[in-house]
Amino acid sequence: MIDDNSVLQPHARAWLKQSTLEAHAGGYWAHLESGGYAVSTRRIYLACLAHFAHWMRHERLPLKRLDEAAVARYLAEYLPRCRCAGPVRRLVHENRAALVHLLAALRANGVIGQKRKQSGQIEAELDRFDRYMQQACGLAANTREQRVAIIRRLLSSQFGSRLVAPTSLCPAGIRRFIMDHAGSWSAGSLHVIAGAVRGYLRFRMSQGDRPQAVLAAVPSIAHWRLATLPEVPTGAEIEQLLRSFDQRFPSCRRA
Repeated sequence: MIDDNSVLQPHARAWLKQSTLEAHAGGYWAHLESGGYAVSTRRIYLACLAHFAHWMRHERLPLKRLDEAAVARYLAEYLPRCRCAGPVRRLVHENRAALVHLLAALRANGVIGQKRKQSGQIEAELDRFDRYMQQACGLAANTREQRVAIIRRLLSSQFGSRLVAPTSLCPAGIRRFIMDHAGSWSAGSLHVIAGAVRGYLRFRMSQGDRPQAVLAAVPSIAHWRLATLPEVPTGAEIEQLLRSFDQRFPSCRRA
């Protein structure tokens, strides 16, 4: 058992107690403890769990429908735009790890069903893309999972239940898919989406496609860095600055 009064912040404790996950918090804590996780890590993961529980309640997501798809939607769509009052754990890698353990703990206790293998043409294409990222690119599991979730949304928006034909992807459709997120996503998140799309198009090139025109249509997302200012300007720079003002006016010194 856990004493969430000492582990969680008051608002996070309230989120958890109001949710369907509250009854399983003890089992979740025991699952982490049996895995040898430090108390500090368990506290972080429990805070992530409370935030996720708040989202589940807001989405009216029943416990029986909790699965990898729901977790992916939370990580990709909700977390980057979250405006919950802090302190809130918003790091994607922390939340992903916490929720992977949540699914494992719930399945070990028979609370939710076992992981179902999705079928269909989109999933078959995503399986090939995932193997390419693992075997040819050497990408980590977390990166592959994130990119697969993005490309799943791309292919679903372009083909739906129709036959998946990657060669029919057009520049306008690719650009629209990325820029449709521009109103509510940060530049960093858009950069991740664009990178995933570029990675998928390079995978299609490895399969013999020629998507150069589509690849060129992927927009470059501006992600400016502030230039570092010198701590102390040189004498010449000070002189140049003073000369830039009009000496004829009394406001020169104030400027």
